[in-house]
Amino acid sequence: MRTTFKLSELEELFKAHDIAIISAERTPDAKEGITHAINKKNTSSLESLIKSSVYDYEPSIGGFVENQGTEDEHPVDGEASFLVVDVKNKGSLKNFAGRLGAKFNQDSVLVSSRESLVAFLLGTTNRKGITPAKGATKKLGVLKVNSKGLFYTKIKSGYFTFS
Repeated sequence: MRTTFKLSELEELFKAHDIAIISAERTPDAKEGITHAINKKNTSSLESLIKSSVYDYEPSIGGFVENQGTEDEHPVDGEASFLVVDVKNKGSLKNFAGRLGAKFNQDSVLVSSRESLVAFLLGTTNRKGITPAKGATKKLGVLKVNSKGLFYTKIKSGYFTFS
């Protein structure tokens, strides 16, 4: 169900439920056939898949490093994404997020397990040199509300990051 999460309640949300941040966008690249129109279509498809799931979500905007660990590494600012929350505590959000990350050709998705304010990147691709590798995780850090770092998310009520 689409919802709006309050920034002031984010710490409690992270302690009570599994969380994921998922995107379907890639940096536009003529050689790879990636355009803004394709990104928009993929984002709409991703939202439909999340909407039809058991999870609550809020559209978000994110920043991160794409192709991390390769010679094509570069920062991305303002990518459409979704903050997804397992409010029913089904326990399968990490797998769901990983499958969607792979489906939409993402390097990784961000995941955090309930009772923890620590987030990890979960690798979702086999592309050479990308870290973390598919199925592996890389610790990002602890939730920081009202903060914008290299890896950040903006929801309607404000920014948060992990460091």
